[in-house]
Amino acid sequence: MTGSAHGHDVDDQWAMFIVRYTCYSCITVLTWEWLTTLSFEVRTIWRKSTPYATKLLYFYPRYLGLVSSICNSIAISRIHEIYIVDRDTCQWWYGFQLLVSDTMVLALEMLLMFRIFALFERKPKMAMFLCGLLVSKTVVIILLGVYSIRRITFGDACLAKGVPVTVMYSSALEMLVQTVIWCLTLYKHFRTHLEHQRQTIPLLSIVTRDGSWSFLLVSVIYVALIKDAFTGTGRLSDKTARLCDITFPILTSTISFTSCRIIMNMQKFAQSQDSNETDSRGIYLTTVYSDYAQPTR
Repeated sequence: MTGSAHGHDVDDQWAMFIVRYTCYSCITVLTWEWLTTLSFEVRTIWRKSTPYATKLLYFYPRYLGLVSSICNSIAISRIHEIYIVDRDTCQWWYGFQLLVSDTMVLALEMLLMFRIFALFERKPKMAMFLCGLLVSKTVVIILLGVYSIRRITFGDACLAKGVPVTVMYSSALEMLVQTVIWCLTLYKHFRTHLEHQRQTIPLLSIVTRDGSWSFLLVSVIYVALIKDAFTGTGRLSDKTARLCDITFPILTSTISFTSCRIIMNMQKFAQSQDSNETDSRGIYLTTVYSDYAQPTR
């Protein structure tokens, strides 16, 4: 059934406009980012000497982000054209968005945790802590995600009308993990800085800078969704519920941009140095993320 544009609720028309053009804008940004970095990608990322792990960590957010954003925009255009959509279709669509966004966030967290593990000189206790944190978070996020999607109330054009507060709990948990990663990075940065008479360590500075930007960009998205978590109503306000309609394209493009830039910055740094040189604290340069830092021999 195709709804008449003149019969649409004014608020729904505005919401549909925002959703569509948010998606189109994010695709434009991702495409522009891909085109402007394609030369570096071909020259550096896809050369034979680049480790497979680095290629995989780059490929996943870059091309899954692009493909999923395109698919999402096509789906949105079709859903808005039909307008009256059954609830099961809306649930499947939101389930697709949740699966893609969660796996992309997981890839970013793995990338950041590899760096933390390396900075802490690959200590087994740190590995156990990071693995435990990642696995437990992933399990809880899956459970909360399934629960939330089953209880979202959809309006016309699959616009979220009633969103359970568990969506905010998921955001709070993701925010917690990002905070832990960022705090560990800052701790290692300042401790090493003090231990070496406040010397500037380029590699450590890059890791800290990129980690801080990652924390800031991702946190802004989650903070916008968390603010209604403890209102006591068990549901989100209508204003915050509207954010759920545009969270996927924004989060996907942010994660794609952040993950790829982190890898590119490390590749550029490695290229600017002699592979046999070490810095002032014995950090050996390598493009393998699990080997970013090693104890001084």
